[in-house]
Amino acid sequence: MKTRFLFQLVMLVALSVFAFAVPALAEDAAASSMGILSLLEGMLPESALTWVTFAVTLCAAMAVAMPAPKDGGNAIYKWIYTAVQWIALNVGRAKNASNG
Repeated sequence: MKTRFLFQLVMLVALSVFAFAVPALAEDAAASSMGILSLLEGMLPESALTWVTFAVTLCAAMAVAMPAPKDGGNAIYKWIYTAVQWIALNVGRAKNASNG
């Protein structure tokens, strides 16, 4: 009983401190959000070809880590796996060995 009371007391103190800190953190976050958005905007590619290259590269990296779907497995996973393989250009002779 004593341990439970001490735990509740510690949690109450921690929540009280957190409750006073949240408004200050929210003001700082609102002020810095424009800086983050402008930073992300500068990192995004401008041309469509760059986006295509990014998608193919990302899907190729995902295809390496994704196991082939099993027979009678989840249909949604099979569809996602097939889409990732096509976008990664793993078709024809470039198929993964686990595809069969």
